[in-house]
Amino acid sequence: MHKKIIFLLLQLIIVNNIITAQESSVYSRYGLGIMANHNNTATNMMGGLGTAYRSLEGQSYINPASLSAVSLVSFDIGISGTFQNLKTSNLKAKQNSFNLDYLSIAVPVKKFWSMSAGLMPFSKKDYEVTKYNQLDSSSSYLLETNGNGSLNQVFWNNGFKIKDVSVGLGLGYIFGRIDNISATTTQTNGIADLTSYTSYQKGTYKAKALNVDLGVQYQLNLKNKKDTTSPYRMVFGFAVNTPFFLNGQQYSNQLKSFYNEILVSRASDETLSDFINDKVENASYLQQFYSGKDWTTFAPDTFKTQTNHLSGMKAIPAYNIGIVFSRDYKFKVGIDFRYQMWKNFKGFEQNTTADLNNSWRIGIGGEILPNIKKYNKLFSKLKYRAGFYYSKTNISIRNNDINEFGIDFGVGIPMFNRFSSDEGFMQSYITYPFNIGLQIGKRGTMADNLIQENFVRFRIGFSLNDKWFVKRKYY
Repeated sequence: MHKKIIFLLLQLIIVNNIITAQESSVYSRYGLGIMANHNNTATNMMGGLGTAYRSLEGQSYINPASLSAVSLVSFDIGISGTFQNLKTSNLKAKQNSFNLDYLSIAVPVKKFWSMSAGLMPFSKKDYEVTKYNQLDSSSSYLLETNGNGSLNQVFWNNGFKIKDVSVGLGLGYIFGRIDNISATTTQTNGIADLTSYTSYQKGTYKAKALNVDLGVQYQLNLKNKKDTTSPYRMVFGFAVNTPFFLNGQQYSNQLKSFYNEILVSRASDETLSDFINDKVENASYLQQFYSGKDWTTFAPDTFKTQTNHLSGMKAIPAYNIGIVFSRDYKFKVGIDFRYQMWKNFKGFEQNTTADLNNSWRIGIGGEILPNIKKYNKLFSKLKYRAGFYYSKTNISIRNNDINEFGIDFGVGIPMFNRFSSDEGFMQSYITYPFNIGLQIGKRGTMADNLIQENFVRFRIGFSLNDKWFVKRKYY
């Protein structure tokens, strides 16, 4: 058993290292970037019903109270791939990205208590915008802005059940780094002057934050007069997620320039931040590029460096409320609402990108299981899921709110398992360890020459369920 656990953990760590790409969006320039969606794969395919969701197989990362329903040890991993078409009033482009959505283990400790630990993204920043400005018939300058990085969260969640009431407490630590770089290069007839210089500004933010999640769920059992073995249930959920930014955070802002000759080494698909970090500011690369010359004379000149140790970043609590109505395992349907107070956020940049609005999101959806008793018919045992959501993000540009809308479809694929009951007898279970889904939506607008992002997102969730610490009586 221990070898199996170690092997699984190693595999999950390897997957986490492989999937490093971030979801790209020009709107990640604002605030902390695009905030991560903390629904699991199953609830994502129902519009995002994470607040009142309960399942014996896995947790909701939005409401730690949901852990009290978990009765099986569960290794969970979720990944997604996003394929985007970007549009303005006269331009089009495409971009793709792949992400790790969550990585966790949940363990039932007592009949009334389960806990989990894991890793998930908190926010993501990945954008690149290029703009040409003509000065006269032959002279122009190229303005590039590029940002990348992410904030991630390690967490420890607990869920407790007392009769029909469940409460949850989660603690997390948020860490990571975000870079924003802008550069201006002069050009003649559309070609960079290699005897001139490019000036650039580089801002780096290193985060330290404590995240506290509080949640409660109340399950109301309703009688089913037609079938007493299949009762109705209604779950009411409420959760508050609050990151508290800590003292000791660091934001550095540098104004520099470099000699344009090195521009000939930049690959056509190389981002500005990669070029600056890997070549312009890389002493080893400069020695190689300027071989036979005094490379130190070509190192970037620094005009200004300012480093601030931040202490004034405020908490940005998010309030979640939801209802899920279900009939045993046959169906679920619900609604979920989230509100986050971004106006109270004091960012690390003193410009318009840190001026945010309060945001909200509403999701509606459900799932249906046609007939779990038809063992020889796979399609009757699949869980079919669908939903939609609408979100007013925290971004507004020139009085245009940047909103997001999406529709979701997905299925849960069953697996037959044999576990020991609490009394030590072998029992057969049907679990749903494989969840796949499709999300189609859009973010932004083409008004005022802004960018609309149309996307198709594939999600895959995998859960490895087992039961520990039970001695079998019969084999």
